[in-house]
Amino acid sequence: VSSPAFILVLHIILLTTMGGQQSTSAPDIEDAHDPACEGCEEDEHKEEPCKYNSKLVGTVKYYDQHVVICSGKSDWEAKPEKNPATLASVINKAIKDKGDSLKGPVLVTLCSEEPSGGDGIDIMLFPAGIKITGVGQDDIPAFIEDHIVQSQTSSEKWKVEPLSQSHTVLVCTHKSRDRRCGRSGPQIVEKLNEMVGEQGLQGKVKVLASSHIGGHKYAGVVVVYPRGDWFGYVGNRNVEELVQGYVQQDEVLQELWRGRIGLAPEEARKQAHLPPEEGGGKKEKRDKGGKNREEGQSSTQTSDATQSPK
Repeated sequence: VSSPAFILVLHIILLTTMGGQQSTSAPDIEDAHDPACEGCEEDEHKEEPCKYNSKLVGTVKYYDQHVVICSGKSDWEAKPEKNPATLASVINKAIKDKGDSLKGPVLVTLCSEEPSGGDGIDIMLFPAGIKITGVGQDDIPAFIEDHIVQSQTSSEKWKVEPLSQSHTVLVCTHKSRDRRCGRSGPQIVEKLNEMVGEQGLQGKVKVLASSHIGGHKYAGVVVVYPRGDWFGYVGNRNVEELVQGYVQQDEVLQELWRGRIGLAPEEARKQAHLPPEEGGGKKEKRDKGGKNREEGQSSTQTSDATQSPK
């Protein structure tokens, strides 16, 4: 018969042995499902939960360059591209005439930047980050050839200089085109300018009202260069994060991100670790020249001047 002391020692030995073994029934924390990443593909290198909105990512059609006409206005007729007398229409035609010589689709919009006041028109070009001043209407075909096709960043025909600001923020305010942008856009512009002033970013960040860019159902719609990131569902509540996080610290607002210049919809979704089959935009094909073409559509991609990314 075992003594009480022997039983006590045996009990202590058993507890010590069991405590030293690791349980295999409980999952590791890293393996637990994170609902914030619903719809995302697994990424072993990801350090933070995925916040991308699968309904937003991939809603920007592929485009290669962006022509922004300085009109000095914050609202325009509903569809300037339908009016042959508008500069947007003239530039659109000149772009289309270039056909296959274009490197890729070109986006054309208008903005609230005041013209310099001299002869001709002022144009900002992205991603080149240059401003061309004094382009006459008769010179537009030459402008397209020199700066869109040939990617020249200087000229003896008109003044060309780098943009003075480091960031250009375009906010759709095109009320006559869509009431949602017309309602939210001006408020975002005002709030952004307030934040720029509070952060002492005058001269470094320029906030401009823009004509219809594309995807007004995602209002407020914002595009920020030089990277050319697109954001949707932007509201006053996001302005601080947009300025302090994205502009100042280069942190993308994942939950608002739609895409970027130079990225096709499927590429944007891949970058966001989202599977290509879960919406986002029409499937596109690229021709040998690097252009993007959808079934039955032209390779020239413009907004206000022709079609816009939806």
